[in-house]
Amino acid sequence: MVSKKLRSQISNRFQKTSLCFLAATLTSLTSASFLSTIEAIAAPSVPQIVAQVPQDWQTGVQLLRLLDNSGNLSSIGILLDIANKPSTTYANAVYQLYVKRAGEWREVYTNSGARLLSKNAGRQFTTVEMISLSSLSEKISLDDIYNGDLKAVTSIRYDLPNGVKDARFEIEEVKSFTSIVTASASEVKAGRISSVVYTNTSNPSTNISNNSSNNAVLSDRDLGITNTSQSTTTQSTQTVVIENTNVQTGSSVKPMKPIVVSKKYEDDDEDDDYDDRSRKDRKERKERDGVELSKKNPHRGHFSLAILQNQPRLSQVIARISIRSKRSNGFLVERFVGDYRFNINQRATFIRGLNPGDRLIVRLFDLNNRPLGYSEVQLLKNFSTISLILPSDPLAYGTIRTVCGIDSQRVGKIDRNVKVYDYFTQIQTTTVLTQTVARFLTTSQGIPIGLFNVAGLPQATNQSTYTNAFTKGDYSLINRTINVFTQDMPPVMQVLPGQLASVIPITDSQSTFDVVRKILDFKDLRPNGISTLF
Repeated sequence: MVSKKLRSQISNRFQKTSLCFLAATLTSLTSASFLSTIEAIAAPSVPQIVAQVPQDWQTGVQLLRLLDNSGNLSSIGILLDIANKPSTTYANAVYQLYVKRAGEWREVYTNSGARLLSKNAGRQFTTVEMISLSSLSEKISLDDIYNGDLKAVTSIRYDLPNGVKDARFEIEEVKSFTSIVTASASEVKAGRISSVVYTNTSNPSTNISNNSSNNAVLSDRDLGITNTSQSTTTQSTQTVVIENTNVQTGSSVKPMKPIVVSKKYEDDDEDDDYDDRSRKDRKERKERDGVELSKKNPHRGHFSLAILQNQPRLSQVIARISIRSKRSNGFLVERFVGDYRFNINQRATFIRGLNPGDRLIVRLFDLNNRPLGYSEVQLLKNFSTISLILPSDPLAYGTIRTVCGIDSQRVGKIDRNVKVYDYFTQIQTTTVLTQTVARFLTTSQGIPIGLFNVAGLPQATNQSTYTNAFTKGDYSLINRTINVFTQDMPPVMQVLPGQLASVIPITDSQSTFDVVRKILDFKDLRPNGISTLF
């Protein structure tokens, strides 16, 4: 009974403080649109977990997804909202972030050194703890973050003037990544975000974007990220009003644009080929969501890539990787993902911003930037394992074998009883590099296929197996001569590897790369003062 009474008192006091704060905000603002927003404010649907919070402390903790100035996801934030605190002689906070992986919470961040809190009593404004995605990617796959649950834990330690020393308590919030509210990193850095208030809307159509795909502009949808809902179905979505510590100045407070994730995404058909037969049926559905947020199949389009050679003659090779994203009316222009230095027989994983039907393009070079081969691969409805096999005899360089299939367990092996795509490509070079052309072969006739057999993969045969989209339609690849280097390539690809963008070493087979981040890293690079291929 005492415990229930204590919790009731804490709840009542916290609610009164929040209402007072909102009332102060309202008196400084007269905008009709803001008033209508305030009327819709509701308490968070998922209560925070509070463990042994002393009566004189009224606190909350919020997880935030932070966007950079370009509107791209850059960090995870933890906001400690202190509505009231007692007078202290010392107080600090320690922030921790956990990600649920394989049913267990894994710690991925603890701040170094405690964050000091003011000694004064009453309302406190704390700095948001910002955790960059780049630092998190060193601890855990970003795919686990994008598709999982996160837990923010804030530990408070304090001393009181009456002699109480080393008093402690913790508060935490658990959220799925897709339900975390979004805020601007610049507002956070400027110290203008003090608390987060939730509102609900049942009309997401007000946030619908009608921007079409543009080859010159990289929208979030182009990158495979959903920040607007294109579904016409009415559904409940969550937005957020950011409260500003400078309310007395009369500056406007307005809702941040949320990242809205549809929960009505259907899985793909069983056909891995993503061909014309079912295109009309999937036209509306396939462009609706970012693939990495599909709960039914979060690894759609993701892949691992290895460069193999049965009897290694090369210690390392460079794989220039790019993507052409599938759209209902064709493909976006080629976009650069990076130059990667692979040890032979080493594998790396690529995630996010990828969809079934997208085409992975790989140009292989030796360490002296001499072309070794060219291939394209259609990404599949689940995580796929892709192997590019170099011949054991250097005299056969220029020909590579491509083997691809679904790897639902993400262990580097193609699943049993699934279709395996297996084919050969050849390049022809001249003294002029830009005249290099490639062909996708229908048979391996005339190729010493024994040079391309490696352990763990099917034996090479004389017959090639392609996805349907590679063999028919306007974007087929067989029976064509393909220019390996074109003036349509992004500027960063119009120089050889290492001349403009640094070559990225694959350190081990656990290496995982976020395709969206890589595209954004390289999209503005221009070879100013550097000779191009054309």
